[in-house]
Amino acid sequence: MEQTYHFHVITIACASVFLAQLGMMMYLPALPALALSLQTTDALTSLALPIYLVGMALPMLFLGKWGAWIGLKPVLMLSLVVFAISSTLAALSTDVEVFLCARFTQGLGASGISVMARSLIAHHFKGNELAKALSLLSIAFVVSLGIGQYAGALLMSAFGWPVIFYVLALGSVVLIVIIYRYLLNSPRANETPVCWGHYLSIARHLPFLRAAFIGGLGYGIIIAFNTAAPAIFQRTYQWSVNDYGRLGWGMSLAYLLGSLSVSRY
Repeated sequence: MEQTYHFHVITIACASVFLAQLGMMMYLPALPALALSLQTTDALTSLALPIYLVGMALPMLFLGKWGAWIGLKPVLMLSLVVFAISSTLAALSTDVEVFLCARFTQGLGASGISVMARSLIAHHFKGNELAKALSLLSIAFVVSLGIGQYAGALLMSAFGWPVIFYVLALGSVVLIVIIYRYLLNSPRANETPVCWGHYLSIARHLPFLRAAFIGGLGYGIIIAFNTAAPAIFQRTYQWSVNDYGRLGWGMSLAYLLGSLSVSRY
């Protein structure tokens, strides 16, 4: 019975990380079409990715407290509701300002989804089991890069860009139903004080800052590439939407090879 429940926890956590990452990557092949549909420039629509990431970053310092106080399951479900509503609003957008606001709100929802998924794993697993579960989350993250971008290209080619966001909303609803059915409520803490001194200690810890800077620089390069690449490849080099979508598989492979290299050497 416990093994079955742990399987449910891992599945829900991986699906949650997968969905949050899809929100980042799935719409990228549609960026030039988005600019045309919203009657704006490629530069403005390309802001949708960094704005999504800003939305993801802002609540992260508080989500752990909320998860402990309210419970992991309610916070995860509420985050999915926010993600679903904002995805629908993005699909219905007729101007770029509304679209970017929807993307910011979508990022807020994705932040809760991502953090609660990792909190679920940390809450239910320890030691070697925790390491294995976290590795599965990493695999879900890597696979989503290729699948998300390619699936977005296929949906864009067949149905148009709004369907990409409707699919994200539908995925959120399905995941809410699964969580409601299979995930138990975690015990809530009676007191969850915000220990700002912990954050200050982290900010003074040079080995952490060094690693965070290097990791942030590498991730920043990926974000900068994905912000500009759709317009460059599709307009300058005349790639089709599907051609650009297939580029996601190369990114997944690069991530995977990098992870294997770190593990090996």
